[in-house]
Amino acid sequence: MTKIQKRRENCNTISDVIVANTGLSISDFFNTEKEYYIKDIDKVAKLLTDKAKNNEHITVVGDYDADGICATAILSLVFNEMGWDFSTRLPKRFSEGYGLSEKIVDEINEGILLTVDNGITAFNEIRKAKEKGLTVIVTDHHLPDTESPLPPADIIIDPNAIKNSATFNGYCGAGIAYRLGLEILGKDHPLIPKLLTLACVATVADVMPLLEENRQIVKKGLSDMLNKKDTTIGLNSILDKFSLSAYISAKDIGFRIAPAINAPGRMMDNGAELSLELLTSDTDYKEAQNLAETLFQFNEERKSIKNSTVKYLKENIKENGMEKDCPLIVYERGLPDGLIGIFAGNLAEDYKCPCIVFTDTDEDGILKGSGRSYGNINLKELLDKHNDLIEQYGGHAEALGVSRIKEENLNKLRELLQEDLKEYNRTEDNVLYYDLEINAEELPNYFLDVERFAPFGQGNPDIVFYIKNFPVSSERFLQGGETVKLVSKYATAIGFGMGNEYKEMDKPKYVDLIGTLSKNSFMGTITKQVEIQKIIKKEEKTFQTEFMKTLESLS
Repeated sequence: MTKIQKRRENCNTISDVIVANTGLSISDFFNTEKEYYIKDIDKVAKLLTDKAKNNEHITVVGDYDADGICATAILSLVFNEMGWDFSTRLPKRFSEGYGLSEKIVDEINEGILLTVDNGITAFNEIRKAKEKGLTVIVTDHHLPDTESPLPPADIIIDPNAIKNSATFNGYCGAGIAYRLGLEILGKDHPLIPKLLTLACVATVADVMPLLEENRQIVKKGLSDMLNKKDTTIGLNSILDKFSLSAYISAKDIGFRIAPAINAPGRMMDNGAELSLELLTSDTDYKEAQNLAETLFQFNEERKSIKNSTVKYLKENIKENGMEKDCPLIVYERGLPDGLIGIFAGNLAEDYKCPCIVFTDTDEDGILKGSGRSYGNINLKELLDKHNDLIEQYGGHAEALGVSRIKEENLNKLRELLQEDLKEYNRTEDNVLYYDLEINAEELPNYFLDVERFAPFGQGNPDIVFYIKNFPVSSERFLQGGETVKLVSKYATAIGFGMGNEYKEMDKPKYVDLIGTLSKNSFMGTITKQVEIQKIIKKEEKTFQTEFMKTLESLS
């Protein structure tokens, strides 16, 4: 049974919650005047400008996820505006893998190799590039390889790899590309809003903390996206495809736009090139619409495969008595490489424990996998204890990828990891925390207050409310009855997957709700809604007693 508990007893206002969640004072949280310094970014801008004046070719090497694609798109727009000689290269997900490879280096014979959203761990590849006489610039935000020195590039921009090289280290790859674009073009250049909106998409997509300069990038980027002249025609065509013309939230980016950008690269070896082509498209709206439709269809296919495969994997987990395993180590032949991380994320959420999903490779006896954590477990540190069993892997606390592991080592790894987490208690996660308790009639004012502190996401989580005495004037059941929409004069509340639960309560006319406050845009109409996490039935007698107490307190 789920226990409901206030997260912090000393938090009684939205400001209290924001300070506790972010670690910032309210004045620092809202500070838009602070200057953010990134060491050597001016040197990169000058070096590129000087080289370009000498007609030296620039090769931008990005990555196949939304961040790497947006970062590559940003610099493509900048270099095109400057009239520089450049080309872009995204790695192929299945045949080449993440980031800069020696194969890519072999393709570049002269000029400048500029990485975005990768490169900090590519020591051997960059050494080879330098031996070929290339100028190498690394812009990245990932952690370096602890067992190798930094790569021998001419200039490295990576706030997470070089200590004290920036006043803020929460940028994604596209965030750093945006800052480089500012250095090259100047902050008043008319192209800057288009770069900002792409950096906004990537910051949310890569789950970066929405604090400090990232907060400014995302808040202004979300606003600018509503103005068509401030987005590329390509990005605007995706927004139109999802009917996001009146209001766009960080959740719209995270759950709709970013998955569509990622989808081709998950489904095809070189699919990321389609997304890059779309985001940099800025002349022909009809062509952009066609590309956006292609991305949309890839995403629909991805969702269909994900739903059917996760269902299949859960059936196998049950049949093999693995439902209480922690972590959950799943192996299934023939899974699509580009989706195993999504499968792992779904299973981790459903089983409330870390999960790594493995599948086979073209090489006999060699598996690859992708993992997602749950709760406060550091997945990377967990695997670090047993790196003798894994030939190649990398990642961070929340997510990682295993590039090579021998099939014969998988059971041993499973046993050791489960021994490591034998004290982990899933029931501890059966607590539903809320931040503030309010009455339903207070909702209109709280919607206004909450909006001031948006965008919410990583680093600035949604504020969870315990909403008392929500009067249900009508209800609607959607998605075949799985989702319920509760309507009151104060707000509309939506419970995904809670339709049957509400029916089993005999459709009470007064409920308490645990949930978050948000806006929803559909077909140009904006509605204020409560996103329900739990519905609590109110007995009529209990409600009447509480109502009388409320009247007495007001008298």
